[in-house]
Amino acid sequence: MHTLNTFLFGDPEDWSREKVFDLVRDYFSKDADVEFSEEEVPFGNIPPKLRVGFGDYFFKVSVIEDKTINESISHIKEITGENIESQKELLCEFRTTFSNDKDSDFDHIAISMYQFLENLPFSLVYDDSHKKVILKNI
Repeated sequence: MHTLNTFLFGDPEDWSREKVFDLVRDYFSKDADVEFSEEEVPFGNIPPKLRVGFGDYFFKVSVIEDKTINESISHIKEITGENIESQKELLCEFRTTFSNDKDSDFDHIAISMYQFLENLPFSLVYDDSHKKVILKNI
């Protein structure tokens, strides 16, 4: 599994769980093999995740809209030494978790997700596996 943490900044009306899910659905709906579903989390009071499937391969998107996102940003600053200051308010984090792809058969889907993330305004993308900020549009 590989995880990307994307932090979204802006005004409260700019971002929400529904808006993130809608943008992901819209972006990937052009692929004839894609299937979307929402998966309930079996514990706690956690909203469902969006599952984006392509046959045997999938990735999941979850959106965090509580104050723990500030702790996550502080942790990233500490690990990377990056300046993560923005004029905009930190609103939410969405995590993209890719399923295992040991033979790299689905690299094109991961690349598409990276391209999707590149176009998000006021965002910061952190690669949890490599412990580095890979995109900063803040």
